[in-house]
Amino acid sequence: MLDLQTAGLREKVVRDPAFVSVRNYEVAHEYGVTPYIKPKDNAVFRPHPANAYEAHVLFATRFPGRWRSVYRWRVKAECAIHSEKAVFGDVKIPIVLMADPGHEQSTWRVEGEEECAVISGVLGREVTGGKERMFLYGPHMADLRRKLPTTTVCMFLA
Repeated sequence: MLDLQTAGLREKVVRDPAFVSVRNYEVAHEYGVTPYIKPKDNAVFRPHPANAYEAHVLFATRFPGRWRSVYRWRVKAECAIHSEKAVFGDVKIPIVLMADPGHEQSTWRVEGEEECAVISGVLGREVTGGKERMFLYGPHMADLRRKLPTTTVCMFLA
């Protein structure tokens, strides 16, 4: 189902209907996590549930407003991801900044059309070296690492 070992302090897990199974509900229940997985359309609730799946179906059908108030976050997250992909394409995070030893001053290279578009948008400068390659210098790197500290990784090639 998902890596509940690393769930940490999560109390709720929201997944799409492909994860509906009694076993997935039992695993989530064992870890103390409340799964919010859309029940099948033909799911029937029992007034006295025998397991975690039946209890969830009972909750989802008897209190649909409360259930949807949590489940809607899955839809919002998917919308945000699709909006980002529409703007930037399939950007690979972290963006790798490679040291380029072929220049006199310290030069960094970014490769990939989507990655170059993100970096040029953040820094407000044109892509140099073609659409799929961009070169950055010291001041650009300082500005970029200040604006995107956790989405970029520096790589030194020998």
